Amino acid sequence: MGAVLDEVLAPILRDLTATGGPVARVDWHQWAEPSRDSAPLYGVDGAGVGVAVTLEAQRQAQLVELADQVPEWAVEALWHQQRPATWPNCPRHPNSHPLTVRQVDERAAWVCGPDDVVIASVGALGRA
Repeated sequence: MGAVLDEVLAPILRDLTATGGPVARVDWHQWAEPSRDSAPLYGVDGAGVGVAVTLEAQRQAQLVELADQVPEWAVEALWHQQRPATWPNCPRHPNSHPLTVRQVDERAAWVCGPDDVVIASVGALGRA
């Protein structure tokens, strides 16, 4: 596993922790093509999904790319724990839809899709 994935994944893991999301175990080994840094994420039950980030992309684009992949793993992990399977949950519309991620004003941000409102930068979910 490379340093790029480690750096890009860190703020997303902070978001998982800050919002009470599932705990991810990262198996730091490369599985994707050489132009991407990759690793599988596993939940406490052992179910996992691979995530990867494009090495040549700008950092904010890398955050968007990876933050778009992690919810797939989180929803599966939450379902296995018999918890509500929405992550990240939209604080504007609780228990109805997850936030989406996109680049807004040069930063990777979690956005309420229906209202098109930025909720937080990636890595800052759950902060007051």
